[in-house]
Amino acid sequence: LKQCLGTCPARSLDYSQTLHQDSLPMCLAMCRSIVLPIVTALVVAHAELGPSKDDFAELGIDREGSSGETSCAVSLRQLRSGITPSPDLGIMLADTLAATDGAVGPQASPPVCSVSYKDNCMYNPVCCTSGHTCYAKDSELSLCMEKCVSGIHADDPPKYQTPWSCSVVTRAVHKTSYEGPLGQPSTGELLTFYMYYAQGGETQVLANVNAANLPGIMWYVQNTIASEKTTVAVGFSVIRRLRVQMRATQELLDQGMTFSSRVIYESGECMKPHCQYSWDSYGYTVGCNNLGEYPSPRADPHYPDGILYSLPGSGRCPSFIPTGEGDCTWNYEDAGQIELTELYEAADASEGAFWAKPDSDVANKRKLKIARDLFESKYGKDSPAPPCDFNLKKFYR
Repeated sequence: LKQCLGTCPARSLDYSQTLHQDSLPMCLAMCRSIVLPIVTALVVAHAELGPSKDDFAELGIDREGSSGETSCAVSLRQLRSGITPSPDLGIMLADTLAATDGAVGPQASPPVCSVSYKDNCMYNPVCCTSGHTCYAKDSELSLCMEKCVSGIHADDPPKYQTPWSCSVVTRAVHKTSYEGPLGQPSTGELLTFYMYYAQGGETQVLANVNAANLPGIMWYVQNTIASEKTTVAVGFSVIRRLRVQMRATQELLDQGMTFSSRVIYESGECMKPHCQYSWDSYGYTVGCNNLGEYPSPRADPHYPDGILYSLPGSGRCPSFIPTGEGDCTWNYEDAGQIELTELYEAADASEGAFWAKPDSDVANKRKLKIARDLFESKYGKDSPAPPCDFNLKKFYR
């Protein structure tokens, strides 16, 4: 550890894009956060597992824990190459590295924390070093540090000596892949409402799927069962309730809409209509249509107020409040479910009898009330959903 600290250069940090690996703060943090736990792990392994002297020599570290003539950086590269004295020590070393920079070989998982003085923590405000906090300099850069004083930092390179706000970053900022207007957050209202999704018993993460409001999902299940005869044939057993957050892109808002055209997904693939046009023009936005309107068949669905939705996977930002950028327009969380068998039990009817008379508004109203009563008895009433304001002429301007 002392030798590692002795190798740290006396120079200020340069964070033009990524901090230089040899910057003083980075080196100090590395020695404290990486080398010391590794040496400790080696000492513990030596005491409990008894690896040979050759094992330590292979790592470039002698039995006293110093790295001889090999720099600590070289030893870390050797550790990442997978050289470990024993399986247990390998686990300890992998855990130590994963907790610091997540870079263990070419198949490393995404970092779970931000390395102090190195990573831009605005995208992940969890600091690897205990006691450090993610502080913002401006809207472009945040760093994990022990403390931060607002204003200009004299040790910043001259061309980067702009004031630090030192505001604490608690929520990660979404990093968009779009450029231009679709790469900017929109001025749209954040909408929160409920959707419903029919599936089998095994819960799945939803992306590139079609959902609906409650009348819409009852229409969908009924018509699918009518064509396939039983829920067993189509694989339905539950109706999931989803609490959805959504924000439209500015391109869509400028056309007077909050929803885009509903696209149709089959096995996660967008089939129609004009999927690429929608995504290129408006981003990965949530689509909708009222039952009986484009692109649904223009016929009486016998479920008034039914709405169908499309949820593009590339627009879902699960860790963030939707920003309205082209690839961050919606997210969801599960908010309950009912089994289809609960519908039949509440109606005191068989499956076939429950879904009978699909063209009867009266019969369908009764089915919908049973479903709504079941959900409300478990989870309370849904908040009002926004109207489906998709406009065909405006969309295809």
